[in-house]
Amino acid sequence: MKAKLIITLFFCYLSLNGQDKQASKLIGAWQDSPEYESGLVNTYLFFPDHSYQFWYDKINCQQNCSTYYHKGIWQIKNDSLVLNITERKIVVGGTFLKVVEDDGVIRIVTAGTDSIIAYPKPEVITYPLLMMLPNHNRECITIDENKYWKFEDDPNKF
Repeated sequence: MKAKLIITLFFCYLSLNGQDKQASKLIGAWQDSPEYESGLVNTYLFFPDHSYQFWYDKINCQQNCSTYYHKGIWQIKNDSLVLNITERKIVVGGTFLKVVEDDGVIRIVTAGTDSIIAYPKPEVITYPLLMMLPNHNRECITIDENKYWKFEDDPNKF
């Protein structure tokens, strides 16, 4: 009985230790493009205190054209990324519109009112997480089957 308990505790320790290593690798700034494009791609910022921010791509606007960002608390459980969303910044009464000027400059307008929504009880989303081998000379992960490349170890510098 004692041996089973010790073995069980040992495997629990190994599992938690592996999750800690994954968590420390996740800290930083990640974009869904291997090329640096600030604000033009979906971007995750994972902080050491386990807070995060996710900024939506506003140029292509394929996933979500009414939300600037969501943020909250992150954790890794069983090879999954668990996001506890505590706040979103959205456009109310409008949507993002991509306007290409005559000189080729792209401008984004919202045609609505910006609003920040705070959640008293976090909205929880769980995504499959896969740490991958470097790709395009950058660390790479897959979150919910979408690839992200690491651009900065310190998300505060991004």
